[in-house]
Amino acid sequence: MFYQSAPQQIADVFPIHCREKLKENFNNLDSRSKCFFTTLIKDSNDLEIMSLAEGLENVKSNMKNDSGENQVNDKIFFTFYDPCDSVEPGWPLRNLLCLLFWCSPEFAFKKSINILAIRGKELESSIIFTIKVKVDLNIEMTRKNIFEGRLVGWETNASGKMGPNIADLSESMDPSRMGEQAVNFNLKLMKWRLVPDLNLEQIAGLRCLLLGAGTLGCAVARTLIGWGIKNITFVDNSTVSHSNTVRQSLYVHEDAVKRRLKAEAAKDALLRISPTFNVEGVVLHIPMPGHVVGQSMMESTRASLETLEKLVMNHDVVFLLLDSREARWLPTLLCASYDKIAINAALGFDSYTVQRHGTRKTTNDISPDLSIYYPCGADLGCYFCNDVTQPGNSQVDRTLDQQCTVSRPGLSSIAAGLAVELMVAVTQHPKGIEAEAFMDDSRSQYRSSEQSLCKGLLGSVPHTIRGSLWNHEMRLTITHRFPSCTACSIPLINEYRNRGFDFILDACNQPNYLERIAGLEDLFKRPDLDELCYAIDSSSDEEDDNVGITKL
Repeated sequence: MFYQSAPQQIADVFPIHCREKLKENFNNLDSRSKCFFTTLIKDSNDLEIMSLAEGLENVKSNMKNDSGENQVNDKIFFTFYDPCDSVEPGWPLRNLLCLLFWCSPEFAFKKSINILAIRGKELESSIIFTIKVKVDLNIEMTRKNIFEGRLVGWETNASGKMGPNIADLSESMDPSRMGEQAVNFNLKLMKWRLVPDLNLEQIAGLRCLLLGAGTLGCAVARTLIGWGIKNITFVDNSTVSHSNTVRQSLYVHEDAVKRRLKAEAAKDALLRISPTFNVEGVVLHIPMPGHVVGQSMMESTRASLETLEKLVMNHDVVFLLLDSREARWLPTLLCASYDKIAINAALGFDSYTVQRHGTRKTTNDISPDLSIYYPCGADLGCYFCNDVTQPGNSQVDRTLDQQCTVSRPGLSSIAAGLAVELMVAVTQHPKGIEAEAFMDDSRSQYRSSEQSLCKGLLGSVPHTIRGSLWNHEMRLTITHRFPSCTACSIPLINEYRNRGFDFILDACNQPNYLERIAGLEDLFKRPDLDELCYAIDSSSDEEDDNVGITKL
């Protein structure tokens, strides 16, 4: 193709009244029609805008009437919106010419084509091109090349339709997304270089419920986000005090001044770390045995139970990080009832305990086989399986200083890190929560075949980790499931499923109620109780292979 004449400014071809009408009609077009249309100059020197289809029909009609080349070219201008500001026309002209060659070859290949390139907001920069095809051009070959070639314009998008292909640049331009990628970079390196089978998607998709947003809760949350876990819910009903800010890493001085609720302050702190986290804060008082529920608290306690039940059901992992022992009772029962992964962490002054609770899918309430060295998840105990009394109000008759948790500052970070790592190791084990528990084997011969059952992708999966800063020691122990446990035994689970809130109410208000339901009272009434306890103690002393196992 070639220019039949030099490009001309619109002011040199269109009179002023035609330019004004063109501007008016162009502004009235919808956004889709502004890209391509036809401009017609009538015999009366008047201007009219029509669609491309109407323009092509007009050309075909003129060709049939054989009205003459000059008359046709002077009347019709195929128009496109030109994004280019150079002397040469922009790339949309290629699409327009292909359309003319394909739909009106008799005109496009033999006649001169008047092209109007619309430029500028006021159209004052618009240019008129007069183009003609070379005489020796093979028409059929050109049409074939157009049909088979790659054209500029709409392509098939993801939905299989002709339309724009949208490029998402948020990964490289959105600061929050860029930060998220940087956070996950260390995890990807871990998978790429060291643990190729590590299921990062499974870990990131875990929904974690943190019961307690204190010293342990803050430390656990920090470690969870390090593993790429974004779905975290805090449950707490206390406020941030000035003594919290130095020990609890998610709070600052301003939170203490405003007496902010810990659940809300912890949520906001994580969102400041990364806005892409899905974090919730729930202010909730957990019903506890020994804490009497009066008539005035009946409805609020019922609502608290319903909220806690929904939270446990909607999460994959529950971390028990509460201040008192009795506060952990109801979450332990719910996790056993709904078969959730329960990770318990507790602190002393210089000692800590981290434990995963066993599963309770079975309806068998018979005592597990204590001779099994590495018991599976169904035979593992919970936080209360070592107790022979039900939990009660531990705050009664305690002074204020005795009610406060006192522990060495570095202890919470150690326990929290072990709790999260234990949870991740469980999820990456082929058997999951049913994995056999690993235990210290220092005084027995090496059992490589049995120990291999306890090891998953990230190593061994213990039941209980007990440590002390006094002698910088850590031991792995096992507590077997206690058939008469006051928190996770089958009779208690069945009673909760049958009676619901009424059962929880009786557990809070009636002394020794849980002991009676669990069967502890009947156990204490056995005439051979002394002989039974002596036999268990003697067996524990004599069996060196079972060092570290806690029995009842």
